[in-house]
Order: sequence, then C-alpha cells, then structure tokens
Amino acid sequence: MIRRYIGLETAAAILGAAIAVGGCNLVSQSLNPQFMEVLGTPFAPIAPGTAPFVLIRNINMTDQRVLFNFEWIPAGTLASANFGFNVSAGLDGGVLVTCPVSQMTLGDLDNPTATGALVIFDDNTRQEIPPLGRILREGIDYFCGDVVIFAAVRDTSTVGGYSTIYGVIDGSSQPTQFAGPNTFKLAEREIGELIAFGIESFEQALAVP
Repeated sequence: MIRRYIGLETAAAILGAAIAVGGCNLVSQSLNPQFMEVLGTPFAPIAPGTAPFVLIRNINMTDQRVLFNFEWIPAGTLASANFGFNVSAGLDGGVLVTCPVSQMTLGDLDNPTATGALVIFDDNTRQEIPPLGRILREGIDYFCGDVVIFAAVRDTSTVGGYSTIYGVIDGSSQPTQFAGPNTFKLAEREIGELIAFGIESFEQALAVP
C-alpha cells in the first residue's frame, strides 16, 4: 500500500535550527540558502532524489494548530489539484506528487494574494496567516526530486503574529546509498505496479476534471 504521508522529522529539526539561529529572513519569506545544503542522512533519504517525484511538505512551527491548503499542477494535466493538512503544533504532513509538477503554491494558483494557511485556536476561532504571495515553478524554484517545504512560523513583525515561508531541499545533492529503506524508490515501484493494473495514481485522483 502506498503511504500518502512521509515523515520528515529530520528536515523539520533542521528548519527549526535555521530559524532559531536567525537563518531565516521572514521579510523575504524564503529560507536561507544554507538550509538547502543540509541534505539526506546515512539512514534514509529526505528528498525523492532520483525517484521521479516532488515531495510537497507542510510544517507547523507555531504554538497553535494550522490548516494548510496548497495547490499544484499534476503530471499529464492542465487542471490543478489541491490538498489540505490540519496540522498540530510542531508536526508536519506531506504528499508525494509524480513529476512533472509545473507549478505549485501555498494557497491559490489563480490568486497568489489568497491566504494558504489558517491558525486554529483552542476555542476553534480562526485567523488567516498572510499569503505566501508567490507561485513556485519547476525548473526555476525547484526540480523533480526535490522537497518543497511550506512552513507556518511565529512572526512578531506581522499584525497577527504569524507568517508562512517556503524552502527547497535539493534532491540531486543527496547520497544514492542509504543504510535504511529508500521510501521514495519503494513508492515509485508500487505506483508503477498500480498503473500497470490501470489504477489511478494519487495526484490523478485529486485532479479537478
């Protein structure tokens, strides 16, 4: 069975460390390039690498629950697909998408000024996080095999106290041999088997006709 959610605790820890030491410029809404150079582990891959996927990841680095909504253009279609994660404080979620993925954003591809994340407080009231305001494009902002991270963080420079940022982990710079299983290669094999039996892939099922 294909797992739709792939853990990225290592990358979350790296992201947390980058922000803690001031390696993140919230004004530019982009992660420090040094963060992008910290890749892989000797045990299991963080990014798809040579497997033909992009991993889209949401990380909640706030003290409240965050509802993320992101949109992308799936392989083999011009229609967009969107998905959402309701993520508890300090946790994350993601989806593995088959290449090519021509565009993606946190929010709405047709309206980059729309918010892509909501803070959900304990009393169930909701607060919009300022929009990311950027559409990421394959071959410019990311490549097949990369991890694209959209994160919610505390930001005292905004009226509401929260911001969204993004970053990319370069899959091409990862090792090719690991001590543990390569989950992305396993997913590639299982998706191939499903396609051989005529079963739709995950992102095809999500695509809007």
